[in-house]
Amino acid sequence: MFYVSLTLPLILLGLGYLAIWRSRVWIIVYIVCAFFCPDCRTLTNNDFVRMLLDLQFPLMLAVITLVRGLLPGRRRLRIVLPIAVTAALYALAICIPIRYLAEINRLREEYPFESVENRVPVPAPHLRPTTLNTETDSLLHDLEWRSPMAAGSARRAKLRTLHEEAVLSFVNSPGFGRRRMAMIEPTENKLKEDVRASNAPVPQPVPRAYPIESLQPGEPTREVAVPYGLQALHQNSVVDFSYPGGQGYARDRRHVAGFLTHGFSKVPVPDDEWAVQTLDLLSLLCHPEPVAYVSAALPRMDELREAPTRPLDAFEAGGLKELMDGEYMVVGEAGDKLRMLGSIRAVELCTKCHGAERGDLLGAFSYTLGRKGS
Repeated sequence: MFYVSLTLPLILLGLGYLAIWRSRVWIIVYIVCAFFCPDCRTLTNNDFVRMLLDLQFPLMLAVITLVRGLLPGRRRLRIVLPIAVTAALYALAICIPIRYLAEINRLREEYPFESVENRVPVPAPHLRPTTLNTETDSLLHDLEWRSPMAAGSARRAKLRTLHEEAVLSFVNSPGFGRRRMAMIEPTENKLKEDVRASNAPVPQPVPRAYPIESLQPGEPTREVAVPYGLQALHQNSVVDFSYPGGQGYARDRRHVAGFLTHGFSKVPVPDDEWAVQTLDLLSLLCHPEPVAYVSAALPRMDELREAPTRPLDAFEAGGLKELMDGEYMVVGEAGDKLRMLGSIRAVELCTKCHGAERGDLLGAFSYTLGRKGS
């Protein structure tokens, strides 16, 4: 169908020659064809050919007017000019996709497929709970449907288009020239729309001795219920740390493009009563035994790979067992401080890179909170 479509501009070239060399009746025929141009465009479903037709009708009409009315004696122009106009249009139709493909190749080099197999271990079987309790499942659904998570889906779709559908997207996109190039996806600006303006480390809210042996030698009194404000605090922490806007496109663990490292962009803000003092990430995948990373800044995966670690304290070790049994969060009170352990579980977004199943325990955040004003 594409090659048949390409004959339509040649047919118009032939009509143009008839209008130039034959009687004025052919000029009327050409004008009638131009008038019914939208109907002629429906003969092809190829946007390049439609572009040629849209431009060729008025340009050839201008050529006919020029050589018949203003330059009637220029026989050479009568032969050369229509061919030159048609050839220029074909050249233009070829140059646009060449420019586009060059840009696509450049972006593919800037956002190449990479393997994460050596950087992201697959969760061990014991980190996969037999069942998730109702509250945990509900909170995972909340994470998956949060509006901040949608930012990452837009960027993933653009990266997917870049690596899987770029040429098809260009062929099917409407428009012409600069307007056409601006409308198609992906472009460099669109790939950077959801990326953080700054990715600088965020210091721990309360400075502490470094390195640290243990946050709390004794186990805090276990709270039965988790206050809603602290649930919201942990949910916001997971979203901020996972960095949805920086999520890349993952075909599988060996083909991941555009992934930006997990990390906090701000200090989590709980309700009016409590304030975060320290926040550590518990590593469950990269070490033989669970450990806590210790750093002067809030957790960032690109920096924690070289950060010192400490053994889990009594509260973290006990709380981790509950998280492995399907709990989502564990809270304990110790004097004027509150300890909280919040699970980081795989949602659908995480499964391809981590080689995990939904609900697998990937890590946990260990919070120490103090009363505001104390």
